[in-house]
Amino acid sequence: MLHNILLIIHHWLGNWWAFGSLFLLTGFVFGYLVPRAKAPIFANVTTDLPKRVLDEYMMTWSAKDADRFFREIGSGGREAYQVFYRRIDFWFPGLVISLLYVSFLALAFPPNSPFAWVSILGLAGWPFDLAENLNHYRMASSYPQLTSPALVVGPIFTLMKWMLAVTLPLVGIAGFVASAL
Repeated sequence: MLHNILLIIHHWLGNWWAFGSLFLLTGFVFGYLVPRAKAPIFANVTTDLPKRVLDEYMMTWSAKDADRFFREIGSGGREAYQVFYRRIDFWFPGLVISLLYVSFLALAFPPNSPFAWVSILGLAGWPFDLAENLNHYRMASSYPQLTSPALVVGPIFTLMKWMLAVTLPLVGIAGFVASAL
């Protein structure tokens, strides 16, 4: 079963055309769609609150950050935050960048490599991103009652997502270097 999944991944995503297309798509999603979609969240903010959503606090955020964020964006911003998740963030950014990572790793570890299975790790961040998004969505709807579980597990989801976002490209680079030696 794993062998068949890897063949499919390497066939469809393990080529430079797929990688290039996903790279351009990722640039479009993160450079155009996401900034435009999140702008309404900050439309009525009159403080020095950075124009970043919680998961952009690399590598993680605190309960204090969450409280300040949801308080300062106000009720209209919290509604816009939920719209942002429903229309964009639940669907596109996490999936697109995960597929980009899969493609990059499939190039770094071709099907004949003993480490070809590493390409599947490109999808590992997506569940953390989805869990993080759901957590933020729920916090926006329940504010000012931010629950302890949301404030404890939310930063863990963010940390795991960012750790994978940083680590997976390094793994891919290591694969390219190893194959060149």
